Amino acid sequence: MNFKTEYAIKIITKQSTLDMEDKLKRELTIMNKIKQNSYCVSLRDISQSEYHIYIVMEYCQIGDLFQFKQKYPSLTESKQFIKDILCAIEYLHGQNIVHRDIKPENIFVSRSSTNKEYSFKLGDFGEAECLQDNRVSTLRGTPQFMAPELLLSEGKPVAAKETDLWSFGGTVYTYFTDTLLWQVQEGQDSYLEGLKKAVQKAHGVVDCSDITSPTLVDFLQRMLQVEPSNRATPQELQQHPFLSDQEVITEEEEDLGI
Repeated sequence: MNFKTEYAIKIITKQSTLDMEDKLKRELTIMNKIKQNSYCVSLRDISQSEYHIYIVMEYCQIGDLFQFKQKYPSLTESKQFIKDILCAIEYLHGQNIVHRDIKPENIFVSRSSTNKEYSFKLGDFGEAECLQDNRVSTLRGTPQFMAPELLLSEGKPVAAKETDLWSFGGTVYTYFTDTLLWQVQEGQDSYLEGLKKAVQKAHGVVDCSDITSPTLVDFLQRMLQVEPSNRATPQELQQHPFLSDQEVITEEEEDLGI
């Protein structure tokens, strides 16, 4: 029998690394540190040629979270993705690592080799950071998924791990509603400035009124707290009733009509 293993390969032109050498070193250091964790996309090998660097990673054949949802829109699988990524965040934070760019496009899905049908993994550690203390000040990641205190910080340090929890809350919100947290008005401002104005206008409070499931609303609000210290930890979120296998799932919810 001939078994073939597929891998994902990220190809980087060496000339392009001159401007991002520190970022690449940081990404590879973090991926090497966490490569044994089953909830993160794992680094398998690094090689290079005269002109390119090849980063060989675990291949997730189903694609990212959006691609998964188009094929398998059920609440049962949605809860599994939440549980798996909470485990990834808990592990990273336990290693004093913050991801800094959690969003649907950075969550990948593969067929599971365990009793679960699918495995969900956190990937793309290009913005991730090892912490000396629980503080960050630079704007990294995707603005629509940034915590308000970071987006509006103007370079002032903010609590780091709590920003990951907000980003994951935004990811879950977008997954279930098919909308982003903030609606940016078109105008003369840049997108980033328009986004900041939208956040300021709402005082950082996310509107969940269109979601009919009370347990999902409560679950989201545990992450989308304006005050960072009030956000639930990954461990607390794992115990939330929304993720309970005993919760009754209606036919509407099963089709993600939350």
